[in-house]
Amino acid sequence: MRDFVELGLQAGRVNDGFTNVSDILRRLGVIAPDGALTNAAAVAFYKAPSAYPGMKLGLLAGNDKLDIFDLQQEDLPLIQLLKRAEFFVVSNIRRRFVFGEPGMQRREIPEIPREAVREGGANALCHRDYTTGTAVEVNVYMDFVEVVSPGLFPEGDAPENHLAGGDGGLEQRNPGIAQALFRSGTIEQYGTGIPRIKRYCDAEGVKFSYRQTANTTAIRFDRPGAQVSIEENASMPKHIGAAKYEILDEAERIAITLATERGRVTRRELSETAGIGKMKAVQTLKTLASKGALIWMGKSQNDPHQYYCLPSND
Repeated sequence: MRDFVELGLQAGRVNDGFTNVSDILRRLGVIAPDGALTNAAAVAFYKAPSAYPGMKLGLLAGNDKLDIFDLQQEDLPLIQLLKRAEFFVVSNIRRRFVFGEPGMQRREIPEIPREAVREGGANALCHRDYTTGTAVEVNVYMDFVEVVSPGLFPEGDAPENHLAGGDGGLEQRNPGIAQALFRSGTIEQYGTGIPRIKRYCDAEGVKFSYRQTANTTAIRFDRPGAQVSIEENASMPKHIGAAKYEILDEAERIAITLATERGRVTRRELSETAGIGKMKAVQTLKTLASKGALIWMGKSQNDPHQYYCLPSND
């Protein structure tokens, strides 16, 4: 809730700082007349029961679900869930680096705009059908990324209405959740999500589409650089071929990226960036070293200054 208030202050949609939990919940209107918390409060600020994850994050080997590289189930509160989804997608798609004026750090630009990914996840969580126990799915395929939301548009509404500039003119399915996301600055005016996603994608030349099945709504982003090998990207390490890079798990990819960008990576840096424990970070770096993807540098295993780096060009 402190994170929510801080975001709201930055967006100019929360007037005062954090006071106490009850006050924030009342200001959001997510306390029922009898004093109980509404479902919107539970979704926004509580971890879901592990049996009902709010989101499933999948990394697939191809363009179907036959071969899965990584599958994560997240039960985080709303804002953290959106951040986790954005990080997962951006970490598992290709990125290019733009260099600015001398002395400035290079900017990382994902092949799918961050804003579109964030808006797609927020749209799914805001408008999904919460009467089902099905999780929102965010899947990274070889050639596209897809966000699948349980439930269809309300009767009488359709994505076409929103793309045409309307808001559907209907009552919101989850007004409390929409209000929380709006006040935090995560979404804009209700009904503008799909047009905003299309605008972000059009600006970067990314093909955007949607589809509806019997009981789900899916937003799809085509990956412009999906068929480009890693060797063709100067920002990626030359000693790791495309095929090998594709089979690395998320933590290993992050380790390689850190070593590429910074020239080295430590256990602490990997743990903090990837959001994993110390032991997992240690094991990840040792595994990469055993594969020849990284080289360990240090005087001993207890050396406080030890680190891992990419193999030299030699």
